[in-house]
Amino acid sequence: MKLRLRFTLLLLFLYANISAYTPKAEAYLQQYRKAASNETGLKALLDFCGEYKTYPYDTLKKYASEALLLSRRLQNKNLELQSKFWLATYFYRTSQLDSALNICRQLEKSSIRDVFLDRKNRLLISSVLIKKGQNQEAISRYFSLLDESDIHSDTLSYLSAMHGLGWANMEIQRTDEAKKWLLSVLNLPVSSRLEEIKIPSYINLSVIYGMQNNLDSANVLIQKAIELSVKFNNLLNEANSYNILANIYSARGLNQKAIDAVKKSMQLRLHIGDPFYVVSDLAQLSGLYAETGNYAEGINLAQKAWEMTGENGLASKKPIVLDALFKNYYGSGNYKKSTETLLLLEKIKDSTNIAISAEKLSEMEAKYELSKKEITIKNQESEINRKNLIIWFAIISLIGIILTGVVIYRSLQYIQQSKIKSIELEQQQKLTQSIFETEENEKTRIGASLHDGLGQLLSAIKMNMQFMQTHLNPDDPKVNEVYHKTLDLVETSIRETREVSHELVTNFIITKGFKTAVEDLVNKLDDSGLEFEISIFDIPNTVSDTIKINIYRIIQECINNILKHANATKVYITLEADEEYIHGLIEDNGQGFDIHAAKKKGIGIDNICTRIHFLKGKIDITSNPGNGALFAFHIPME
Repeated sequence: MKLRLRFTLLLLFLYANISAYTPKAEAYLQQYRKAASNETGLKALLDFCGEYKTYPYDTLKKYASEALLLSRRLQNKNLELQSKFWLATYFYRTSQLDSALNICRQLEKSSIRDVFLDRKNRLLISSVLIKKGQNQEAISRYFSLLDESDIHSDTLSYLSAMHGLGWANMEIQRTDEAKKWLLSVLNLPVSSRLEEIKIPSYINLSVIYGMQNNLDSANVLIQKAIELSVKFNNLLNEANSYNILANIYSARGLNQKAIDAVKKSMQLRLHIGDPFYVVSDLAQLSGLYAETGNYAEGINLAQKAWEMTGENGLASKKPIVLDALFKNYYGSGNYKKSTETLLLLEKIKDSTNIAISAEKLSEMEAKYELSKKEITIKNQESEINRKNLIIWFAIISLIGIILTGVVIYRSLQYIQQSKIKSIELEQQQKLTQSIFETEENEKTRIGASLHDGLGQLLSAIKMNMQFMQTHLNPDDPKVNEVYHKTLDLVETSIRETREVSHELVTNFIITKGFKTAVEDLVNKLDDSGLEFEISIFDIPNTVSDTIKINIYRIIQECINNILKHANATKVYITLEADEEYIHGLIEDNGQGFDIHAAKKKGIGIDNICTRIHFLKGKIDITSNPGNGALFAFHIPME
């Protein structure tokens, strides 16, 4: 409450008319109120906490605390850990960074059974570290999460880690590296419900393009960020977006529009209670006042922002506050204060491993010398020095324009290369699809021919032989023996022809159902010496026939490989799904194999991998000689 009161006094001139909760958040809250004393209500309350970007942070604190008390009363350790996570999120969002980090460290040391909660907690730790200016450790953590989430197909954590790497590199002014990671986030295809995770990347990439003076691209990106923020009612990112939009307006000389955009951002900050970004807005507004000549108000706002960085431990925000303060001191003619501020700024940058350009150092020295001689220099000499300073700034601006041109050229090259790569991938995908379709059509044709041609012919032979039986000499045992052996061979040929025909024709997968088709495949191998243990869900009708057929062929190919090479006695087949992926596991207890050698020798594994990649899935093959083999694949539902 104290923090909210401070914001209210500080931003009294602002008014925000923002609705209380989204329908989704309200539904969770109603569910909690109906079942407040049991686990169902507690889970609904935790889901409500997950919508924290749509309402004030004080509300998150209230309900996260309620969830913590209820979880302890119910003695549910896992839900207690989730409650602590949302409480840590509140501390992080209100820039109580030490409190947030303390809870996150506790969670990290606990035995969290929920792997997704564990990854969310580690992502939160990394974000806290960035706000505290500890970017090196944050980057190391993000790389670890990136590898782990990629292996386990955790798209949400994967995107969050990539964005975090972009954000951390921005903080240490590694712009090219930041741009690479942020573009990777935006270029990764996701379902519509995961679009929200991309909003911060749109925002940060807009910042980079703005720094490079590519204002058109910056504006397109920030407008997209605003659109998505409004769509998902994400107040935090909507506020951040207006903050960046103000920068774009300012760069175009539209200072009043820039001021209005900052005030819009501050309206949203006031509503949600976010000191980390309120400092950003205050510094930005201070800089805009410097541009419009309102130096006194600019100095006042920058000084308030500076106080807030100390009160809330916001070390990473000190450089932008000092930069705004320097602009106002320098613009007002207070060269002594401006020099002192610039020296402090460079000292802070050094302490956070931010490189200082030679141009900035020269600029600092020039202004310092100017401030020392200010009292004794005559008006005419001051005017000459000011003209020289203008020339110096013009030279720096020219260098900046040249560098921007180089960056734009390289960006265009990158975009062109990306387009070429995308076209090549699309063509390869179409070619692979055509090959698979041709293969299935040919198998269907051969299966039909076997059934309708050879199968019918063998059936006719059987009927003729049965007719011939009536004319055989019953007293000749040799003739009867040959007859029955021949008849057995014909019946075996008919059965095997039907089985091969059945396997080749894929219509039965669609008509009978996927689960039945796989069970039939396994049942035909009763006399193979293999014991099968299967656990398969029936793939829903919403999944395309192409996916069903290819998964069936993958299982079929794996079984064939086991029969031919594994010397196994038992095979485990598991197939399950979540909202996004079909997860398959095929394991045997055979002799195993060298994966690299197997890929070189035959096409079996290559065929499996090709089908997986065609379905935009992932596969992990684990095997060592003597220890069996395991095929694990993950295929998107759509």
